[in-house]
Amino acid sequence: MDHDMCDDDESDEYDACDYSDDSSDADSQDGLQAEWDWDSTPLRDRTADARQVQGADDSDEDNDMLDGAADVSAQQAARGRDIQGIPWERLHFTRAKYRAMRLQQYKNYKNLDVSLDVVEKEVKEVSTDAEFFNFAYNTRAVKSTIVHFQLRNLVWATSKHDVYTMHGHTISHYSALSRRSLDFLDLGGPVVPISHLQRAPWLYHQRATTATLRTGGPRIYGGGGAGGTGEGVSSGAGGAAGPGRGDAGGGGAGGAEDGTWEAVGRVQVSTMCVRNGLMAAGGFNGEMVCKRLDSGAEGGVAYAGRITRDESAITNAVEIFESASGAVRVLTSNNDCLVREFDADSFAILSRHHLPWPINHTSVSPNGKLVVVVGDDPDAFLMDATSGRVVAPLAGHVDYSFASAWHPNGLTFATGNQDTTCRVWDLRCLSHSLATLKGRMGAIRSVRFSSDGRFLAMAEPADFVHVFDVRGGYARCQEIDLFGEIAGVSFSPDSEALFVGVADRTYSSLLEFNRARRCDYVDAGV
Repeated sequence: MDHDMCDDDESDEYDACDYSDDSSDADSQDGLQAEWDWDSTPLRDRTADARQVQGADDSDEDNDMLDGAADVSAQQAARGRDIQGIPWERLHFTRAKYRAMRLQQYKNYKNLDVSLDVVEKEVKEVSTDAEFFNFAYNTRAVKSTIVHFQLRNLVWATSKHDVYTMHGHTISHYSALSRRSLDFLDLGGPVVPISHLQRAPWLYHQRATTATLRTGGPRIYGGGGAGGTGEGVSSGAGGAAGPGRGDAGGGGAGGAEDGTWEAVGRVQVSTMCVRNGLMAAGGFNGEMVCKRLDSGAEGGVAYAGRITRDESAITNAVEIFESASGAVRVLTSNNDCLVREFDADSFAILSRHHLPWPINHTSVSPNGKLVVVVGDDPDAFLMDATSGRVVAPLAGHVDYSFASAWHPNGLTFATGNQDTTCRVWDLRCLSHSLATLKGRMGAIRSVRFSSDGRFLAMAEPADFVHVFDVRGGYARCQEIDLFGEIAGVSFSPDSEALFVGVADRTYSSLLEFNRARRCDYVDAGV
């Protein structure tokens, strides 16, 4: 992946989302802005003027709708309100016109200068009239930040009521029951696992929390483990021998060569995963920070460290999974071409597998035996989880891939690529993909199967999330149409809810959709 392109860099992929006072001005735009930075200032200015014209007798709800500050419920949407709260009636163009302009002007980012014509010939014809999930709620209490434009795994649901998101340097927990978002982990300052605070509390500022230290660059002088050349620290017991050259210490066996422990500084969270009672966040400078969900907002981190010293080794993806033995593991994908497996109790590094290109995402099969690996190459790999041996190459995409996911049946899996397609593969026939599914305008940055295996969610960088009917052979799809950068998508574990994180200067929010149960009755012939 492109290591140097973070949130304040310009990219062709992020084009205009600028609400213009004059539709003719909008039509004549030559250049387009970064999509996570669409300039909504003209919209806010107009709404302020509109409030003055309305007068003091107008309802608070109308005023909230004008400045985009209010949440939107299913009942309000049923009465015609935009699900994101965008006041189209106050603008000089319709939603349909703005959508047409976006589709026409959007420029998809590609790493390779290749024609997509060959891909177009393979795309499956799909009906987009399905409605598998109904809009339930849009909350402005949740905002998302995207650190790197190619990495969009920043929304995770642990139940149909609990969602974890990232904004700034903070990972937050949102409750769909209370409609409140609370900070879960602040990574805006140096971070040290709670075990090291307990061992040497006198080394830290008395007001420091167990997650974020307010002193600069603290260091704990404790016994290092066997080997290790990095800065990783954990609250677990000692593990196996320390990692090899270029790795950071993992578990009790890590630590720097001089026997000291280093705190991790402020972390720019590039990716995250929340599963099996654990939150794992990857950083722009090769960090990994883990915290157990049952520790609560005031609890300390379980692990914090740089897992690599490579200069460009951003942590592109983190996967939490159960191994073939049933033990919980953490798998990291980095730009240094290494896949690392950690024990989720001690955080010792159990294995490292080197591939020929930077790794952007990995997914482990339900039985824990196989790993799909995608990265800076058109071909993906199917890899043996234990030995790291490449079982089979996966040819078909024509650009770099940044997303992958397994179906719960363990036989099929999906890969998402910058060639604007998601390919579905079958283990029983890997010579070609089972289906090639295309987005509307951009790369496929995130893919998720629902836990019941019924649906596949496919997210573009902006504006569109597609939900496919897996049982029906991917022939039907629900197209969720919105405006803004998509930080991530997540099904709830019971497959009853779908959450979409939107990153935007004005309309950043979390969209919630609930399962439309009637579709099951229709399919059953009732």
